[in-house]
Amino acid sequence: MRGENIDPNLKRSFEILGISENSTLHEAEAAYRALSQKASWSDIKELNWAFESIKEYFAIHVPSAAPGDLRTEPPVEPAMTLSTGSSGAKLYVIAGIVCVLVVIMAIFMLKGSRFFRSSDSGEISSLVKVVKPSIVTILTEDTPRGSGFVVTNDGYIVTNAHVMREKTGKATFSDGSSTDVSLVFVDPEMDFALLKAADPRTYPYLRLGNSSSCAEGDTVIAAGTPLSFQTTFTRGIISAVKRSFPAYKATFIQTDAALSPGNSGGPLINMKGDVIGINSL
Repeated sequence: MRGENIDPNLKRSFEILGISENSTLHEAEAAYRALSQKASWSDIKELNWAFESIKEYFAIHVPSAAPGDLRTEPPVEPAMTLSTGSSGAKLYVIAGIVCVLVVIMAIFMLKGSRFFRSSDSGEISSLVKVVKPSIVTILTEDTPRGSGFVVTNDGYIVTNAHVMREKTGKATFSDGSSTDVSLVFVDPEMDFALLKAADPRTYPYLRLGNSSSCAEGDTVIAAGTPLSFQTTFTRGIISAVKRSFPAYKATFIQTDAALSPGNSGGPLINMKGDVIGINSL
């Protein structure tokens, strides 16, 4: 069906999903969903890349199949390809997808605490100075796993499930201080985890905004610890809202703010200093 001159990346996509090059889009989606249920986080990223490549092929070369077969948004272009070490597997990082976990709003409505409010001046430098103390790096077994951010003054911390599924770990702040943390709640299908800091002190924290009010073209800032560079900020715009991936029950915002491994779990912040999403992919 696709001939001998199939693009190497497309051929690799079919191999990753374990199906033949003559498979239909329905067969590719079925294989993707089945493999995603038992895959590790690194494998899920590769499966996402493979399925998005196949969807793109069908959308271009078999347009009659696209309307009935596709249940997700158009594919996001992979930003970079990284080696994962001795396994030789490739990790495809889809830059600019930020997981919007609306469930966190319900959790913290119960807290009744006063949320942080930044200046409405829109000055990025001032904004960064204010939000920086609330950004943390999450470590387990003394190894950085990703990012997070404090959401209450008594030390509740939000991050991704793929960053922190262990029962205990540490969170380090930009000033060099650290605290032990324990896992309070985790939802892998939403890629959401809630942690609690052990040290009894007052913590700087961020205000949770309304992700449904963001729009294409809005300026946003992503914060976290990409590639082990602690408390790094990147700026971009919102490219699209309400994206989705078959493997997750979360809603996604697409942004062109640069994201790299380690950004996961950090906040996506609007120009009021409100958190509107969690960096995920």
